[in-house]
Amino acid sequence: MFNIMYILQFIYVLLLFVIIIKVLMNAANYIGERLRFGELFMRLLQLRKEKK
Repeated sequence: MFNIMYILQFIYVLLLFVIIIKVLMNAANYIGERLRFGELFMRLLQLRKEKK
């Protein structure tokens, strides 16, 4: 019985670990996209300043 409980606990921790990694990767991708948009916005502002 103890072995079964230990295995279930191990699987539960493993699943939590995988979910946390997926969430962190999604967050990193989202932040990366936001930073790219920020860079594009800054470039557009620079182009407008250069045109003036």
